Order: sequence, then structure tokens, then C-alpha cells
Amino acid sequence: MNLPEHIGGYQKITGKTVVIEHDIWVLHGKPDGFVVQSIGLTVDEAEGKWGSLGGIYRKIPVAHQGDIDHGQELPSKFPVSSEHLSGAIAATHDEGKPPLALLPMAGIRAVSLVQAYGHKKYGDFFNFKKGIQHSRAISCAMRHLAAHMDGETVDPESGELHLAHAATRILFLIQNMHDKTDRDDRYKKE
Repeated sequence: MNLPEHIGGYQKITGKTVVIEHDIWVLHGKPDGFVVQSIGLTVDEAEGKWGSLGGIYRKIPVAHQGDIDHGQELPSKFPVSSEHLSGAIAATHDEGKPPLALLPMAGIRAVSLVQAYGHKKYGDFFNFKKGIQHSRAISCAMRHLAAHMDGETVDPESGELHLAHAATRILFLIQNMHDKTDRDDRYKKE
């Protein structure tokens, strides 16, 4: 059975595209509901898990946006039916790019509060950009993780979560490595 390429403003997605929250599962050519259990899998993995009688569809931006005179002739390179024009949004080319809007916002907020505390303590939001030894950054993160595992949820000095402190240190180290400002003092096998 060949599934349609478009269903009610949704287009079939395939391959290594990662399934996200608002994708729908289409079974026998009809929408069957939002994909829930396969979020985070690629389309190939999800379809392999749930069978070949359906497909995963996503609301894809179309070539036009705004109020469109549906009587006008559409350019042939944009084969979009009037059904797809309602609620049209701007086109983007973000396939394969990091879905940053899907990051866990409670964690992001907690990390930003730790960085705000660091600004108060060190007088500089970008103190971490100066770089630090891997061992010191990891030791700090591990102390916060150990405190959390010992039952202390909140750091008494900052009033912020120990887990947020640990995550912040790891993120700082990742940024330092990216910027090549890290001091790599890890043990190296000979």
C-alpha cells in the first residue's frame, strides 16, 4: 500500500529523522493519533517497531505564508494544495539540526540559576570561559553528585540544586573543550 505524501497539512517523514512530540501516526492512509511511544527514535526505528502498514507524518512548513488568494495560480515548483495553505508557516531547513526547543527547561533554568549565583560569587558571568583543568571541573561535579547521593538535594552555600551545580560544571567543561580553553590534565596511556 502506498501512503499519501500529504495528509491534512502533514507530510510523510522518513529515514533518520528523529520522531518528536507532535508527529502523527498514519495507519492505512488515515491519521491514527499522535506518536507517543516512539519519541526520540528515528523514523526507520519507529516504523520497524510498529510495522509497515503506516507512516509517521509531521506538520511541515509550506512554501507560502500569510493570507493567500486561493484563486491565484501557484507556481509549479510549489505543488501545494489549498488544504495546505490554511495556517501556513514560514519554511525552515532544520532537518538534522539539534532540536534545542525540546531540551528539559526545568534543567536549563536550574543551570542558569547556578550560573547567576556564580556571577554573584565571582563577579563575572563568563568566568568559566577562562578555562579550567578537567580534573578540577570533574571533581567539583562529582562533589555535588556525591552530596546529592548522600541525601542533600540543595547546596547550602548557593541555595541551588546540587544536580544543577554538577550539570553546570560539565557544561562549562564541554564549552571549554569546544573553545579549546580547557586544560586537559587527564591521564594519558602511553
